[in-house]
Amino acid sequence: MGTSSIYWFSSPIGSFTTADLGGKGYSLALLALRGLRVPKGFVLPAPLMREIYVGGVGTSPANPDLPTADPASITSIMEAFDRLETKRVAVRSSAYGEDGARSSYAGVFCSVLNVDRANLMAGIR
Repeated sequence: MGTSSIYWFSSPIGSFTTADLGGKGYSLALLALRGLRVPKGFVLPAPLMREIYVGGVGTSPANPDLPTADPASITSIMEAFDRLETKRVAVRSSAYGEDGARSSYAGVFCSVLNVDRANLMAGIR
């Protein structure tokens, strides 16, 4: 499993780090590995996010509101959404070191709630 793969909370952490999964994602991964109940879900690691947005933030000719994205990565994300077997999700952003002993970034990162499949990529944006 490479760090450009989608990470499921039910999977071993492998080579993923806090820098890859963000503070929330890494913490949920650790809790799941210790047998605690966490929501069914996945993380788009930082390397995958860089792959998705090839060439930085551009715009899609089909939809100017969306960045240019790698089609194979979008397919993987949509398949992961389908594996959740739900109609709506919360899309949460996370970053390395977002909450620590010296700082807290509460409220800085975005959460988008009630995101359906049709709006998933826009929610991730």
